[in-house]
Amino acid sequence: MITLSNAPQPAQSLERAWLAMAAAALAVAACCALVAAAARTPWLGAALGLQSLFAPALVVHVVLATIVWLLGVGASQWVTMMPMNKTVGWVIFSVAALGALALPATLATGAEARLFNYLPLLAHPLFLSGLAWFALALIAVTTITTFKAWHRGNRRQADNGLSGFALRCALIPAWLTWMVFALAWMQLRGAPALEHGEFLFWAPGHTLQFVFTALMVAAWVSLSPLHESASRAHRMAALLTVIPALLAPLPFVLFAMDSAEFRSSFTWLMALGTWIGPIWVAFLLVRSGRNSADRPLFVTLSVALFALGALVGALIDADTTTVPAHYHGTVGAATLAAMGLVSARLGVRSNARDALPWLYVIGFALIVIGFAVAGGQSTPRKLPGAAIGAAANVGLTLMSAGATAAIAAVLWFTGRVARALIEGRGTRATRRTAIDQRPRALAVTVLSVALLGGIFAWSAGWTGPRPSSAPSATFATVSREAAAEVRLRFDQGVVMLHARQYEHATTAFHRVLALAPQMPEAHVNMGFALLGQKRHREASDFFASAIELRREQPNAYYGLAVALEANGDLRGAIGAMRTYVHRAQSTDPYRRKAEAALWEWESQLAQASADVAQPR
Repeated sequence: MITLSNAPQPAQSLERAWLAMAAAALAVAACCALVAAAARTPWLGAALGLQSLFAPALVVHVVLATIVWLLGVGASQWVTMMPMNKTVGWVIFSVAALGALALPATLATGAEARLFNYLPLLAHPLFLSGLAWFALALIAVTTITTFKAWHRGNRRQADNGLSGFALRCALIPAWLTWMVFALAWMQLRGAPALEHGEFLFWAPGHTLQFVFTALMVAAWVSLSPLHESASRAHRMAALLTVIPALLAPLPFVLFAMDSAEFRSSFTWLMALGTWIGPIWVAFLLVRSGRNSADRPLFVTLSVALFALGALVGALIDADTTTVPAHYHGTVGAATLAAMGLVSARLGVRSNARDALPWLYVIGFALIVIGFAVAGGQSTPRKLPGAAIGAAANVGLTLMSAGATAAIAAVLWFTGRVARALIEGRGTRATRRTAIDQRPRALAVTVLSVALLGGIFAWSAGWTGPRPSSAPSATFATVSREAAAEVRLRFDQGVVMLHARQYEHATTAFHRVLALAPQMPEAHVNMGFALLGQKRHREASDFFASAIELRREQPNAYYGLAVALEANGDLRGAIGAMRTYVHRAQSTDPYRRKAEAALWEWESQLAQASADVAQPR
């Protein structure tokens, strides 16, 4: 019988390092989730003035709680399944750790959030470089593990029962994720990632869910009596978890990447493919457990939470809070399974009466139910303080209570992990050997990180001036009665503008302008929201109004130039863009794009003049 109190073997030093980094990321993600949940709660977010912190906290929470935590736990098991050269292993880990550290550190820069689906970003080179470092480290781990695990000479070593087979299966969607990301990048043909992230991350984001699901199934198996099984039926169940992901490259062949068919194909792939394998494995787990002691509590509750998330997913019919209700159930189930695996690997004792997993699953169940209730009232995603009606407020309050419980459970868990690491559970001799490798690894890491990070930050690109993210002194002219609502709606509009939710942004800025019609920033942001909807003529009117209110508003000239060029007024566009370049500071990162646009437009105008002057 395998339980959490008797892990198969002590964790080795490199595995412990990956687990420590993953647990630390989960703890920071929990703190960010606390801020995001408070900002999302209608009666609390406005009172504490947290709306402006909602989007950055949400970005860091999502990236740390999924990318770093779950893939970090996966990496810890891959490097254990197929041990690699110690120096190489520590170099890879050091790159990943530095990348993970850069992600929350970006919060101190005040960078704006881009709330793309599946992989939101903070628009700052430090965040982008950190994400690139971590991704490169994971690619290195999966490359080495794939080569070693499937090599004929290592097959017997890697084939340690069903748990080892499940871990090898998880490598398949991992490689597909890297593949579809490369396909999406090539489709963009060098267009800046920060402006096209919704297209860039849509396909790999969906494929990444198969990685999380496969790692969850591997954790279920590792903690259950099935972990040593060599049954062909059991292996087929584990393989079925990842087989649907093999279809991920197909939409790139059949559809244009910006088409509705392309987006819906991945939605259907995930909706139809991610639950079949886990449900089959869950059935086998129940069938194999002769008594409750054979079904560890972490696994049982993870299965139940996954089923709840899958059920809510069937209710999705719009871009409402029902969507986060679904993925909080499924990703929460993967996190709970990973927590059980980490506990086992570090020798943390647990039994059927352990309150920690119960606290976590109750918290996440309230999050799922609360978001689902709010979604039933058409409450939009990614928009703090936007509940519609009393029922939606009740749902979001339930969500906040559940988030508090889940965050407490996560911090409790990370405390356990920290205590286990401090006590030094595991093989000490191996840990001393690994520490001796770190100076050499770090020396190589510092050189490679500086080069790779600089290249990625440069290649990511920056386009267009930012929309105004905060009202100016004109905010003070608004009456006290309206000031709170103006601030709330303005922040909501900025969040939705960054998330490319242009219709929601238009609604928010319409309300701001009704209360504060003399606010130039609101006119500018309304213009950008209308540009996003291809309503160029209306957008030009709002940019012109902003310029009338404040002549020194640089981004209004940029937006006006874009709108005029789309309307066919090339001369007017050139004049507006020249004014932008004249008024923009020399350090403005968007001047290069403006100057390139000027060169292109002036060339077009000169060519048109030459064509007219040419005798017929």
